[in-house]
Amino acid sequence: MRIRYAWFGIAAGLLASLPLQAQSLAFFSTQGSNAGVQVLDVCSMEVQTRITGVGTEPSRMVRSPDGSRIFLSSASGSSGSVYAIDVATRQVVESAAAGIAQNRTIAISPDGSRVYTWKVTSSTEIGVLVLDANDLSEIATVPITGSNCVNGRNDVFVMPDGRIIANACNDGLRIIDPQTLAVGVGPTLPTGSGSLLGTSPDGVELYVSRSGALGVAANNTGVRAIDLATGVASEFTWSLPPAGSFPGFASGAGIRRLSVVKVPGASLANTYYYATYLSAGGVVPIAYARASDLVPGPGGTRNRRMIGLVAISGATSLGSANGRLGFATAGLNAIRRLRFDPEFVPPANHVTAAGSAVSFTGTSTLTDVIVFGDGELFCDGYEP
Repeated sequence: MRIRYAWFGIAAGLLASLPLQAQSLAFFSTQGSNAGVQVLDVCSMEVQTRITGVGTEPSRMVRSPDGSRIFLSSASGSSGSVYAIDVATRQVVESAAAGIAQNRTIAISPDGSRVYTWKVTSSTEIGVLVLDANDLSEIATVPITGSNCVNGRNDVFVMPDGRIIANACNDGLRIIDPQTLAVGVGPTLPTGSGSLLGTSPDGVELYVSRSGALGVAANNTGVRAIDLATGVASEFTWSLPPAGSFPGFASGAGIRRLSVVKVPGASLANTYYYATYLSAGGVVPIAYARASDLVPGPGGTRNRRMIGLVAISGATSLGSANGRLGFATAGLNAIRRLRFDPEFVPPANHVTAAGSAVSFTGTSTLTDVIVFGDGELFCDGYEP
């Protein structure tokens, strides 16, 4: 039970004047009639504002390392675009055209100085657009050539060392040097590999999705690791209690996102990778792994395993600022609050739902969410 002191009214007034980081705000990219970026107070569940003027289909977002800006990929009709949003003022401060095709991907350099996305200029020409994060001016468009690159374009992703990975061409990933912008050809993805999901904590392996018959099954999680130096592919497996158990995923389930949430100041043991899935057939739980399980241990072995699973269905993306409170989308036009317990002991769950799904117009499979702040004081609705 939470004790509320007599000075609560005074404290509430003070909280209203606290900076963004003390408020815990969630930024959702939404589509349809509510196209924009909706800013939600995590505690009150009230929408504070909707940022418009960001195209008709705003989707993926990344934040700057200092948390001052969000960069958003969007589309208007058949044209792509990128927007910079000031987090403090909650306004669009810069924008840039990004070619003649819809834009569904965005990435940022580790130092926050550059933003990357696709730029399609014709039915046969595609490049990686390099933008200055300060004003979204174009630094360069790096041509990507090869087999079926325009039609096969998928993701642009940045490794921890700054290398830009472009997943488009049938004849291999393209790896771009962040300094010279020289393009090299990387490994060819194995059959059944799809979207780029993320990278191992040490930056050695690239995580990609498995699809179709090679997706979620009794022996794998739908995640595949690719060693960028050797091209060797390794599968993620389930490591769930009881030993050998397999979660009951709906038919056709495939991984949608792999999100990383780190408790501020914590070690790899408290940095988590969350796999969210999508299926037209029903149940799609959230799976998770500790970052410490994804790097070589004392014996030099990588486990590449998901250690937990929680039956929170419908999530295609999730976010948390502090590894304790967060949000996930919950299917079309709905969101769900989440609780995280970094100190959990199995068989207890590390992540649980804080209540039922809540109506939130505009969320879809394109929606992304970024959460800011550590404002947990008197935050109702997250209690066990």
